[in-house]
Order: sequence, then C-alpha cells, then structure tokens
Amino acid sequence: MDWTAAAVGATPGLLALAWNMVSWERSGPVVEVTAVNELPVFGDDVGEDWFIGVVANNKGRSPITVEGFGFRTPEGGHIVTMRPPAWSDPLLHRLEPGASATFRSPSNEIRQVASERGLALHKLRPFVRLAGDRYVFAKQMPIE
Repeated sequence: MDWTAAAVGATPGLLALAWNMVSWERSGPVVEVTAVNELPVFGDDVGEDWFIGVVANNKGRSPITVEGFGFRTPEGGHIVTMRPPAWSDPLLHRLEPGASATFRSPSNEIRQVASERGLALHKLRPFVRLAGDRYVFAKQMPIE
C-alpha cells in the first residue's frame, strides 16, 4: 500500500522532470542539416550545371550564426567552396528559430576535387559550421 502511494506521488514529479529536460534541450538552437541536388531554373531558362545544396534548418528556440559550409572527407579534411553562386544564402548567416538557409556548391567542382584525391563522392559528409566552431553534418551526400 505504501509503495502504491509513493509511485502515484512520484509519477507527476518524474513527468515534470522529463518535460523540463526536453524543454531545456530545445531552448537553444537545434540545427539539422540535409543535402540536396539542385538544378537552377531562371524563368524559362534551365541551368546546365547541377549544384549541391547544404540546407541548415534551425528547429530550436534561439538563433545561431552559420559561419561556413563544406564537405568532410573520410580522413577528416574539408572541401569548401570559395565561390558559391550569387543565389546561395550568404555567409555569415543568422539562422533564426524556425528558419532555414541553403548554401550551394557547384556539383562538378566537388566531383573534380573528390576524383583528384581518389575519394568516393558518397563518402563525403556535407556540413555547416556554426558559431563557436561547432559542426553539424548531414546524414549522407546526395547522389545525382
């Protein structure tokens, strides 16, 4: 009987503790990264070159600044684009809660660098670098 009363009394407290932990985790910026293939279309003109879009989505409750993006090699090196297209979101980019931004890189340039270094394209990991030198990675590289 005493254990039942203790369990019933402790349950709301444990639930409140769990809710506070979840709320605290989501109180700051929570950035998710995906990567997509893109073919630009400007009016009636379809582009000839494919791009890889690295998409950062802030699902948290605080803003964060995206300072860079690129592709991590299996050895831990980085491939970065020094000349993203004009229609790519600019860096340093303030990513507000609920907002997303896409940073683009010419697909042929990434393929060329990977080929020159003997790297398999599907083993590269797209990433964004956030303020505070924190990296967030996409799960996989898009393959066209």
